[in-house]
Amino acid sequence: MIFAIGIETGLRVSDILKLKIRDIENPLLVYVSRIGRVLPYQLSDWLYHELISSYVDFSPDHYIFGSRRKYKRHIHRTTYHRDIKRAVDGLNFSCSAHSTRKLYLLSDH
Repeated sequence: MIFAIGIETGLRVSDILKLKIRDIENPLLVYVSRIGRVLPYQLSDWLYHELISSYVDFSPDHYIFGSRRKYKRHIHRTTYHRDIKRAVDGLNFSCSAHSTRKLYLLSDH
């Protein structure tokens, strides 16, 4: 889901990880820390419905990508980076947490 949001919005991973359940709407309103403003990002119907259906039973104050170790915290970007590295291990290409921003620039947004 983090990767899909990144590809569709071009957001930095740190901004995606800070999203809470209450933020799930279309357009997705995201506080972009780099510029210090809230900006709207239109999600595809598929991604919007996946997010809604995945988190329907959760409190609005929970992080979408919550930490399993630290209650009421989101996962750290290095944890996501490690997960991406593990996922592509053995494949013949490199991928990082920053790759979604590069893919966004190449897409037809």
